[in-house]
Amino acid sequence: MDDLIGPPAKANILIADDTAANLQLLSVMLESNGFCVIKASDGRSALALARELLPDLILLDIRMPGMDGYDVCRQLKLDPATYSTPVIFVSALDEQTDKVQGFAVGGVDYITKPFQSKEVLARVETHLTLRNLQRQLETQNLQLQQEIRVRKKVEEALKQANEELEERVQARTAELSAANEILNKELQMRRQTEEALLKSQAEREALLEQVREQAQQVREIMNSVPEGVLLLADDGQIMLANPTAQKDLKNLFNLKVGEILVQLGDKALGQLLNSPPQGLWHEISAAERAFEVIARPTTLGEDNQYWVMVLRDVTHERELQTRSQQQERLAAVGQLAAGIAHDFNNILAVILLYTEMALDAPDLDRRLRERLFTILQQSRRASDLIQQVLDFSRRTRLERRPMDLQPFFKEQVKLLERTLPENIRIELNFEAGPWVMSADPTRMQQAIMNLAVNARDAMPDGGRLSIRLGRVSALTPIHCIACGTVTGREWIHVMIADNGAGIAPEVLPHIFEPFFTTKTQGQGTGLGLSQVFGIVETHDGHVDVSSSEDQGATFSLYLPALAAKSYTEPDTDASSFIRGMNQTILVVEDDPVTRQALMEGLNLLNYHVVCTSDGSEAARYLAEHAAEVDLVLSDVVMPEMGGIPLLQKIRRDGLKIPVILMTGHPLQNELENMPDDGLTTWLLKPPRLKQLAKLIGEALRAPTGQGIKP
Repeated sequence: MDDLIGPPAKANILIADDTAANLQLLSVMLESNGFCVIKASDGRSALALARELLPDLILLDIRMPGMDGYDVCRQLKLDPATYSTPVIFVSALDEQTDKVQGFAVGGVDYITKPFQSKEVLARVETHLTLRNLQRQLETQNLQLQQEIRVRKKVEEALKQANEELEERVQARTAELSAANEILNKELQMRRQTEEALLKSQAEREALLEQVREQAQQVREIMNSVPEGVLLLADDGQIMLANPTAQKDLKNLFNLKVGEILVQLGDKALGQLLNSPPQGLWHEISAAERAFEVIARPTTLGEDNQYWVMVLRDVTHERELQTRSQQQERLAAVGQLAAGIAHDFNNILAVILLYTEMALDAPDLDRRLRERLFTILQQSRRASDLIQQVLDFSRRTRLERRPMDLQPFFKEQVKLLERTLPENIRIELNFEAGPWVMSADPTRMQQAIMNLAVNARDAMPDGGRLSIRLGRVSALTPIHCIACGTVTGREWIHVMIADNGAGIAPEVLPHIFEPFFTTKTQGQGTGLGLSQVFGIVETHDGHVDVSSSEDQGATFSLYLPALAAKSYTEPDTDASSFIRGMNQTILVVEDDPVTRQALMEGLNLLNYHVVCTSDGSEAARYLAEHAAEVDLVLSDVVMPEMGGIPLLQKIRRDGLKIPVILMTGHPLQNELENMPDDGLTTWLLKPPRLKQLAKLIGEALRAPTGQGIKP
């Protein structure tokens, strides 16, 4: 016999919990998986129902009014009718002392709230399986003992009959007639005895056939259990194992049925047979796979002690947990970036506008001009830094258009050859194109540059940087470091590889986390690879990486491919610097310093400026002076009334005034759909003075009600 029993069909499960929501949640979870559920809202009713209905398993809350879960379990274990019913404690308590007390009063397992559906079902099915196995083995043992007793009685009867026959023959040999009569009687008795023996033999064979059928049922049930299940002797010998356990034992631990189990992974058998320091399951790892192990003692026969061990593969579950935790960390950073973007960009807007205005002044001292230019450069660098974080968090604005990556990468290689040290050789390989995708060229250039700089730092003594373009068909699965296996789309595969120092295994899971870096202080922000991750995800793509120490690293970018016919050459015509003709612009900005900087910048561009501090004040001004206003320039996020409600009110009032919205928040998805609501255009803070002049000039020249591209 090398299989075990699973949970019975329509098993009866008693749930005791004084919280109605928990009681309902567990009932729905179990009933939807084919179990019959009995409910109790307190300890005393649970005890009464258990004694009356004798359920197959009990889920018992610890903290209940009147009689708590521990008292209920003690009473159940004192009653012969409910002694063997498995009790699983369910509680939000996660202290070791609570779990130890639960086992001390007779509990078999412990589930911590909040419930995980797969965990609850797996544990319920496992303990129902273990209980059915014990019942089956005990039944078989009783049947065999009964058979032995019947056989002994038959043998004793035969022996007694033979003794009586011999005594009678010896006593009456002289009397032939009497002896013959006695002999006939004894022969008749012997025939009856033999018939009884034959009948007993037939019954024994029928019983053995029944045992064999039950053993076959046990094997079939055991084969259906998804976890590995073992039966161990007291000395660790593997007596039984289902197919899942046999496969894992052979492939991972080089063991088979009949051999002695000394340890699994890094845990000795003695550790596995005792409760772990934390939780109910031991955790072991082998061949890059993770397992949970639990063992429970059982008795077969009168004196034989055995252990039932469950071996559960949780590798995929651990991977999902790791990915989920990583996604939560990344989402938190993105939320933080979005929160600080508005105020940070307001500050930068003031610095950039005033610096550009100061640089435009005539007869500026050369030394002062150099200092102002340095301020301008550093401010733009700060703006780029916050943009990097927004790129990572997928909260930035993309200017996507169809783009052929083949000429794009040729230009990038030329740029890298001028940028990277001469001791780094750059190779570009691709098949015949075109390689068309919808992309933001600036963001794609930033992603490639970040990967190239990362490769450069990994090859301080020089080496080879290889860039390869390839295609992946929709039928071929790809692997993403965040999403796992992905299928069903045609991809352009951009592979960037170096032969540098490589990435240590313990570092590899963290390289795309923002601000994570292995470089010394001052040599890196830890935003380069996180920005690559964000840019690729924003382009609806996926990222994967493979590396080992001293063997280099290979980054794979999978980008959605477009049909070649959708590609057209971009318009590269640059707009000239545009000044106004004393038109009136209504500026709506709640930050006073930013408002003042915008006013002075627009005055420098030859516009007449009227300022208000929020949308409500602007709406009141327009109610009286709408005919005097040529354009409205408004912030999006403001108290009282923001820029979007102001735009909606302007259009409801029937005004055709061009409206440009500014935002320091990552709201591009909302704003990109606003032209249908009458938005002329929009721009991100901090605005450049030349960019502001261009957009205002185009908006004033555009036909009434027509939007322009930001």
